[in-house]
Amino acid sequence: MALGMLVKKDVCESPIRKIIYPIRIPTPFPVGDVNVYVIKDDKNVLVDTGPKTPEALETLKDGLYRIGLKFKDLDEIWLTHGHPDHFGLVKTIQQESDVIVFGHPDDNINFDYNSQIPYFLSFFREHNLPEQYVSTFITQFHWYGSYLDKIIPDVWFEDDTFMDTGNHRFQILHLPGHAPGHVGFWEETGVLLGGDVLIKHITSNALISFDENSGKRTDNLLLLRNSMQTVGEKAKCVLPGHGIIFKKASEVAESHLEDQEKRLDNVLRFLGEPQSLLRITEQLFPIAEKPEMAFLPISEIIGYLDWGIRVRSMARFKDNGSWFYVKK
Repeated sequence: MALGMLVKKDVCESPIRKIIYPIRIPTPFPVGDVNVYVIKDDKNVLVDTGPKTPEALETLKDGLYRIGLKFKDLDEIWLTHGHPDHFGLVKTIQQESDVIVFGHPDDNINFDYNSQIPYFLSFFREHNLPEQYVSTFITQFHWYGSYLDKIIPDVWFEDDTFMDTGNHRFQILHLPGHAPGHVGFWEETGVLLGGDVLIKHITSNALISFDENSGKRTDNLLLLRNSMQTVGEKAKCVLPGHGIIFKKASEVAESHLEDQEKRLDNVLRFLGEPQSLLRITEQLFPIAEKPEMAFLPISEIIGYLDWGIRVRSMARFKDNGSWFYVKK
């Protein structure tokens, strides 16, 4: 994997780009390759790591080698969020270095991966999901977990404070939605290391997540929409977690937000009569054909239902202990 394969030409005009090196890492997940970034300044900083696979490890080592670094040369790791493709190799890197790992406290539930299972099981029961989907999800959950090691970051990020690399500093932007503790790193010229909040070719999924302290599910789609708007307002150039580096973040954000509004209208069409979460999802996605992929569509639909309830076009009620949704 050549280090320069991420983009054919550099679209960012900021001088800060001269010290930021992208490395594209293969993953076993449907989203495809993940982008990690090396900031080579007075400090050597790695932003995200890739998943815990031999291929990812080899590609990361090769990318570092091409810019004259090894794991032992890394000073810090900044994690955008706690999904396997973004932090899976942390423990492996720590075994060969004294690197300091930073993460956001709201994603501790993701860094401590298996702690989420009781919350998901409660969510599935409340929505009366069939055992076929529950057992398949648990299998998939453990499969995803095989691509990471549980971690506790050495230092927790504080919102809106700054990370210093020597000659440059980056503001920590808390950008929840795709994950509760998702962060981006914004430099004053407008360059943003943005993780998975705003990706040019796809709309990021607002995955089901829970608040570690209360156990309550977070309104992730609404949070993601706010985070996309923030990126659109602040970023002149986005270095994303997937896909190509791009400018005109405001246009990309606006396009994705409009697409989401159309999808909300599409969900509303199925709510003439009370419907379960599963029934709504089945009408919009072929999950019965691929139950192993059901979690992403279910995450998407519950996000739109949360949003619909918030804007007062939908309501929900319990019948025999299970939630149903209806258009007002």
